[in-house]
Amino acid sequence: DAIKKALNHEIGTLFRPHKTLNQKKQWIKEAKSFGTIFVDDGAYSAMKNGKNLLPAGILKVEGSFDCEAIVDIKNKEEIFAKAIIDYSSDALLKMVGKRTSEIKNNGSSNVIKRENLVLL
Repeated sequence: DAIKKALNHEIGTLFRPHKTLNQKKQWIKEAKSFGTIFVDDGAYSAMKNGKNLLPAGILKVEGSFDCEAIVDIKNKEEIFAKAIIDYSSDALLKMVGKRTSEIKNNGSSNVIKRENLVLL
């Protein structure tokens, strides 16, 4: 009787599956973080809408990490994402808050590419 009621949605709670992550993004989500990147509201909004993170949106960097490490991304006090970072913490500290045109490097101006970002 209870099964019949549940199937007819009369009782119980329905849990809908979340959008599944590919294996790479699942790995990023579960991996240990080696640092934290604090971003401004503009960067937060852009990343929530599937955009890359540029240096201009970074407010602060915490931790010591190498290029391609996993980091947490925070807006104010909330960790809202994890990602593979394209720069070491030392290189990133020199770029914090700068526009792409102010940075002289041979690499990409992206700090985090959207394909390496997992929203939590």
